[in-house]
Amino acid sequence: MRYLLAVVAACLLAAVVVEAQVRVAMRPRWAPTSVLQEASEFARTWGEPGLAFVDAVANHCPKCAHVVTDVQVVEALSASEAYGLAGRADLLRMALNVGAHAPAVEAARQVAALLADEACSSVSDGLILVAGEKVFCSEAAIDTGLADGSLVAAAGAGGLEELPMIRDALAAELLAVAAGTAPKAIMFGVLGTRTVSRVWLELRLALGDELAFGHGVASGGQEPSRLAGYGVELAIKSTEYKVVDDSSDEENDEGETVDADAPLPSLPGLDVTKLVERMPDEEAALRAAGVAFGNAAEIKPLKKWQLRDLGFKAAQAVVDASDPLAELARISQNLPSLASWLARKKNSAAGLHREVRETAAVAGAGSTALVVNGRVVDVSSTSIFQLYTLVGEELVLADKLRSLGLAPEHVAAVASAASPNQGASGDSVRVAVTEVKHIAYLNNLARDEQYASWPASIAVITQPTYGFHRVRRNVVTLLYVMDPSSPASLGVVFQLMQFHSGDAPLRFGLVLRPGPSDLSSRLVRGLLHVRGEGGSALMWQVLGGVAMRARGGVPLEEHFDAALSAVANWDGPITLADILASEAGDELADELAELAAYHASINIPANTFVINSRVVPNEGALQSVVASALRDELTRLAALVVAGKVNDKVNVFKYVNTEPDVLSSYSRLAVPSADAPLRVVALDPSKVGLAIGAWHGAEAAPVSILVVARDDGSAQCVVDKLAAYAVSELAHSGKFRYARLGVEAWASAAGDGDDAELVVVVNGRVIAMAASTACDELALGDLELMVKLEMESRVGLLLEGEAELASAGLRGRNKADVLMYASSLVFASARAADEARPVGAIRSLERAAGGVVVGPEAGATIRAIAVVNPLSEAAQELAPVLALLRESVGARVVVRLNPDPALSELPLKRFYRAALAPALVFDGQGARQQAQAVFSGLPTQFLLTLGVSTPDAWLVQPVAAKHDLDNLQLGALRRGDEVAAEFELSELLVEGRAYQVAPVGPPTGLELVLGTPREAVVEDTLVMANLGYFQLKAQPGVWQLQLKPERPSSEMYSMLNTTDYGLLKERSKAEFDELVDEARLADGTGRVVAVTSFDGASVTMLVAKKPGYEEKSLLAAHAEVADSGLSSVWSSLTGSRGGSKSDVINVFSVASGHLYERFLAVMMRSVMSSTQSKVKFWILRQFLSPSFKEALPKLAADLGFDYQLIAYQWPRWLLGQSEKQRLIWGYKILFLDVLFPLEVDRLVFVDADQTVRADLLELHTMDLEGKPYGFTPMCESNPDTQGFMFWKQGYWSSHMKGKPYVISALFVVDLTRFRAMSAGDTLRATYQSLARDPNSLSNLDQDLPNYLAPGQLPMHYLPQEWLYCEAWCEDGTGKLLDAAKSIDLCNSPLTKEPKLDMAGRVVAEWHDFDDANRALLRSPPSPSPGDSDVRHDEL
Repeated sequence: MRYLLAVVAACLLAAVVVEAQVRVAMRPRWAPTSVLQEASEFARTWGEPGLAFVDAVANHCPKCAHVVTDVQVVEALSASEAYGLAGRADLLRMALNVGAHAPAVEAARQVAALLADEACSSVSDGLILVAGEKVFCSEAAIDTGLADGSLVAAAGAGGLEELPMIRDALAAELLAVAAGTAPKAIMFGVLGTRTVSRVWLELRLALGDELAFGHGVASGGQEPSRLAGYGVELAIKSTEYKVVDDSSDEENDEGETVDADAPLPSLPGLDVTKLVERMPDEEAALRAAGVAFGNAAEIKPLKKWQLRDLGFKAAQAVVDASDPLAELARISQNLPSLASWLARKKNSAAGLHREVRETAAVAGAGSTALVVNGRVVDVSSTSIFQLYTLVGEELVLADKLRSLGLAPEHVAAVASAASPNQGASGDSVRVAVTEVKHIAYLNNLARDEQYASWPASIAVITQPTYGFHRVRRNVVTLLYVMDPSSPASLGVVFQLMQFHSGDAPLRFGLVLRPGPSDLSSRLVRGLLHVRGEGGSALMWQVLGGVAMRARGGVPLEEHFDAALSAVANWDGPITLADILASEAGDELADELAELAAYHASINIPANTFVINSRVVPNEGALQSVVASALRDELTRLAALVVAGKVNDKVNVFKYVNTEPDVLSSYSRLAVPSADAPLRVVALDPSKVGLAIGAWHGAEAAPVSILVVARDDGSAQCVVDKLAAYAVSELAHSGKFRYARLGVEAWASAAGDGDDAELVVVVNGRVIAMAASTACDELALGDLELMVKLEMESRVGLLLEGEAELASAGLRGRNKADVLMYASSLVFASARAADEARPVGAIRSLERAAGGVVVGPEAGATIRAIAVVNPLSEAAQELAPVLALLRESVGARVVVRLNPDPALSELPLKRFYRAALAPALVFDGQGARQQAQAVFSGLPTQFLLTLGVSTPDAWLVQPVAAKHDLDNLQLGALRRGDEVAAEFELSELLVEGRAYQVAPVGPPTGLELVLGTPREAVVEDTLVMANLGYFQLKAQPGVWQLQLKPERPSSEMYSMLNTTDYGLLKERSKAEFDELVDEARLADGTGRVVAVTSFDGASVTMLVAKKPGYEEKSLLAAHAEVADSGLSSVWSSLTGSRGGSKSDVINVFSVASGHLYERFLAVMMRSVMSSTQSKVKFWILRQFLSPSFKEALPKLAADLGFDYQLIAYQWPRWLLGQSEKQRLIWGYKILFLDVLFPLEVDRLVFVDADQTVRADLLELHTMDLEGKPYGFTPMCESNPDTQGFMFWKQGYWSSHMKGKPYVISALFVVDLTRFRAMSAGDTLRATYQSLARDPNSLSNLDQDLPNYLAPGQLPMHYLPQEWLYCEAWCEDGTGKLLDAAKSIDLCNSPLTKEPKLDMAGRVVAEWHDFDDANRALLRSPPSPSPGDSDVRHDEL
């Protein structure tokens, strides 16, 4: 039998076709960083702060950079106590594996490079010393300066921060600085070189702690290191039309023949697993052969019944595997090849089905989620570098918890139990608001005709849906507590009415809350009268009318009268004065008193929402606040429906207001808010333990309250209130203890001190009060809510591990101390800022029976629970991450498989690999092994397109590839050939949000620049209306973010030196002006932005109008300039109605794949042959192949054009596109306002596959009649394709309202007008709304402007001859073709003719242009490219 098995195995191995491999690597644009350099940044992040690590290297490893291998360095750092990293060995290896600290090294080197360029003719070993204002550029110069005393004197003279780049580097904390010391000298150098080590030690003797260290630039060019932390996909490309450039066969023929061997058929009944069981010594070979054979076999489509339970079979395969994570990766990453194999497996066991049902009930069927130590990790957006930081924070936290005396097994339980996501911000507080007489409802979903077609049963909210569930019941009630004298609140009412008009599935209600002003009281009484006379809906109408009129300085009372007179339907007084003077006035006064008593009872502040009973402060974008709260409430109610607690007979509003956790009163003191955000201080036993007075209350209480006050009287008053609370009958009164804490000890614990007069500290949570009012403000209800929130959202979660804590011997006060310190430690860390959905239910799965457990069963500091749909893109990406956690830091990983229960199509149509090793490994020479993504055993019959999946902040492009990455045909490769591609990380993103403080909102159109002390403008951009978002690109380093000089933005606005959102709240004008003036940055200065991470940089920026510009609109200023064309300080924005002021025709295009690049080259030649004007081509670089980028300089020199490669990263908040073609369409239309430098005032977009026959100068100078862009209408003259003209029928026929449907293959954009109208924001907002429906925007780049044309975003219509397309235009006469100024190779829905064939047949000159290009590109390069006048920039 063994012989027979061996023969079969040998046949199997021999039968496999020689595999075609695909290898992908990624390199940064900067020089390599060494293990030692990265370790130094690791030490600054996780080790002892200061200069200890640099000292240790200089003393113990002075020549590490030259004579010691990477593996020896890592072993020394991990083993020796001298470097201070021995306790962080696992985390260090993880950091070095992913290269997490390389950008920080490069950022410091960029500062050194700027200094060297300015002050030094040459540098060795990166050695530069800045002492005061003097720069020493060599070892000899430093030695001389030390010998003659000039170096120490220069340092003592000061002035170091007068150098802008040094000032910014210190501000950005790029340098190693002794703790608590302001350096007077900085040495830059390559760590671990002999010279740098010697000089450092001598400088330390001379300058002591007044010396700082920064990384220097190594001499000589070195190839950049390969990067880790990204993924590569090979997606199966579906196309009806030929997209492959067939010229490659002829041009690359070198005498070899294409391998035509067809893939061998599969061998039925062959089970490689059984072979491995029988022949364990051959396991590796048999596994490789089995995978390769299975992958080489032709992929056959599965039948519907085979697909249905494919997910369960995949889950069973993972459960049964000896290495479940490896099997999860193998199946998910190769599903197209393995689907047939999976389909043939037996159905999974009943036990697994039960476990899957339990998981689906908690997490939702088919979903994927990851929780690490109680912290939610968003699988779709969290980079490996962010995960590394999270792991580091958890390990640091674990060390602190151990210092409390907890054993390792208890540390993990405490750390992972505490999740900041469950009400830590108080957003789970519920208050009973059922006094119906004080609520004015706008609608009733159960009765109004508007909702008659909606389902009637509440059960529908338990079913999967797109968007929000709609049900003809008052399932979710949104109440808005408002002061009608507040303009901001009036604006909210108006928006809520718009939500109602848009059929939002909410019952809307208002609760009037009188403010302190007389006007507020008068308006409330007037509105109560309106409600009494005309009903609640009429009261809403009046408020909506006031909101629409409330501008221009007219008193609100007049707006009220005008709004009421427009809708009043009764006889009697209809002005506010008459109403209050009438007989109804006395009754209204009584009603006002009742309302005041009601508010005194519930205590909910104005400008607050109540969603059912949940109190939600109105903080943030209104639509987001409402949508998020609605989604959370529907999820909660769905669980109640499933549990049988809520059904169609239950009054939902009454039910949710009478639940056990609903309070009778709200507390502004207890609940965090924008004005008083959650703040937690880590209580260090060594700093506060001895300063705490006598404890009172329950000895083993889980909540500890400390009172800190400078004034004994106010402190004693608070202590008395705590004593009264302790003996009260309130629910949580027995769950706390209290004591006084000395002011000095508290100042030490709080770090930078605390200037509050009185502080109540609840397990580390800080609640500050004014001493003079604390006694009056603080009520027993406030204390009850403080303790309740602590129990529910923080320490209560620690108590889930109470049995383990008890087993550790923690009793009485000892236990209370541990809980107090542990709670403060856990929530004082970055965990408190986590923004994620509650994870309690998912964490419960970790404790439930079942699941796949990998890693140590006990003692692991890092514990992860992963809910995984095994046949999902999330699983492809998550499997390597889980392996990394297990191998790098010894994490315990529990995997709960959660397959889609009923598949109807293959869920994955891509192969995937992660460039991420599970652990740090070294090659045979001891060097750190570098990451790459490798595919092997792929099917050969498909056309594949290669894409990279990178962290959100990466801007990448391919820089080396022989093959067409957009159209890979592995079956056409020569024997032994492989596809090798190299990508470059070109820049990292600097992203941010800008807010204007008055009026509050995004400063749409604000112009920003990013620069350096040497070059003020390196990048520029605009602030979008969409969330105030902006995006810039940068290399690692220190940058200045400023308003663009000599533009409207810098004329009208000042940047502020604060991100304090307190400026956004309503306050008196005098107080506001004083705060803003104190925060204004001087003109010409900006914010320091440090790019030191692979996650780029995130910036929040506040700006304010300058005096005299308060009433001016930035967009209006842009529009005025666009209209008038008058010269001014803003003349660079001028664009006349007659066309561009520039004499350069800007042509924008995009191409992907060799075929379309070939078309693009022909289009360029056709443009240049038809004009005498200067032309500059702007091309999206991320889709261009390396070969075309190499060809561009030759084309530019031959044809005489300039070109610029541009890039923009799809914002993470904007709905993405997974298909490359749709992604390209999105880039083509959605970012026109921000893709180009602000100086570009007009451009013409031309599709790559067009041939231009006329001078584009006509479009460049065309009068667009005030429209932002112009398009050509679709032809309708071809009789053969009338049935395919979708725009003439159905939706589009009615939507266009008589306007022509246009084609997007060619259009002209007046960018000045486009930006002034905020047209880009309109396009993006509309896209965001429509793209949620997968059936909308079939032709994204074309449908979107057409959708907006009737009334929302007007367009100019170009003459028909500017775009001829045979499929739609040809009428059989040839006249339209002869008159065409541009010919587009539209796909023919009738013939599906390949475009190459169509080009030669339809465009007479196309082959001449193509032949000229091919002849040019085959010729040798020009010997003196520098002599050319061609300009090439890259953005």
